[in-house]
Amino acid sequence: MKKCLFVFIILIIGTVSCQKGITDSIDSSNNGGDNNGGNGSDSSNSIIGTWDFIKLNAQTQITNESDISGISAKIVAVMGYTSINNSGTITFDASNMTATGLTYGVDANITTYTYQNNLFQDSLIQATSFELPATTSTVNYKMITSDSLYFPEGGFTVQTSTPTVQSAPSGGRISFSGDTLILNQNLAFDSTSTANGIVSHITGNVMANIFMKKHQ
Repeated sequence: MKKCLFVFIILIIGTVSCQKGITDSIDSSNNGGDNNGGNGSDSSNSIIGTWDFIKLNAQTQITNESDISGISAKIVAVMGYTSINNSGTITFDASNMTATGLTYGVDANITTYTYQNNLFQDSLIQATSFELPATTSTVNYKMITSDSLYFPEGGFTVQTSTPTVQSAPSGGRISFSGDTLILNQNLAFDSTSTANGIVSHITGNVMANIFMKKHQ
């Protein structure tokens, strides 16, 4: 299977799963505060070439639902962050997007909400930090319009401490701010796992905003 170009996003699943955490929607209007969307994108600009990775803004919402001895259990985990210690490049050719030596760190809080039989039980805020080791990977894309991309295979398959998660085919928007290229992408995933005889249904969305500058 292909490895996710943005493997760091799915690492969130591994972090949350340690708490038996994980929902099925995200407010796409909240995207980390730096989303320029695709509006106003200059069609004279081209994404072809090599770009230095500057930072990532991400908003995540992940849900784990299971049935334990006839009791419906659900845990929702929400996290937002801006990456630190960023390094690496992202290269676009006519059909592929390749990350080379992509790495960054995250210091953030995860807020989890627990439910039993759809009744709210408790919430917890917990600090978390992790670092993505330097990663090199490639995913296919198609240019739909001057400011929108489509990833036909989903492409984002990662093995973490949870079972492998395959995202659905997804789209993205690009925009330019001076010499900065912003890729705004909404990643969705849906999987089922079994542990100790308990079946868990895991779903979630990640709204990611990736900032890049032309490599000199």
